Amino acid sequence: MGADYTAYAVIGCEIDLSTIPVHKEKVKAFNHSFPEDMNFDPKSGAKLWKEDSYPEFCFGKNDQDDKRTKIIDIDKLKLYRGAEGCITVLGFGCGEDTYSNAGAEYDFKELNTGTYIYLYNKIKEVLSSIGMWDELKFGLYAILYCSY
Repeated sequence: MGADYTAYAVIGCEIDLSTIPVHKEKVKAFNHSFPEDMNFDPKSGAKLWKEDSYPEFCFGKNDQDDKRTKIIDIDKLKLYRGAEGCITVLGFGCGEDTYSNAGAEYDFKELNTGTYIYLYNKIKEVLSSIGMWDELKFGLYAILYCSY
């Protein structure tokens, strides 16, 4: 067991996942028939209500398995994330170099102009539909990811 480092070359657009709108609603903390203006169970003192939240949308699959979250179809695109709190890019991985426990694997894809234009248009379409497209954040990114 050890650390696995993977470097990615990604054509895509940097996005800030913290800007995804989050819906919050008041829900029952447990099964009861008390009105919403009552905060505590008169017998046990337990809170009757709690706040439930869920993201408005997610990319590709719903990690939280919440049926209320809209899934944005990203086709063959992928979210690439660097270290915790760093960069997130929605794009296409055109290169990957994994150095895992002293073993090396290389996977690089050659892109022509037509593929680049397709990726640009696809990423722009996906992100524009949810208000996250930023022309200045589209480009080639190098991302280092470490799993341990």
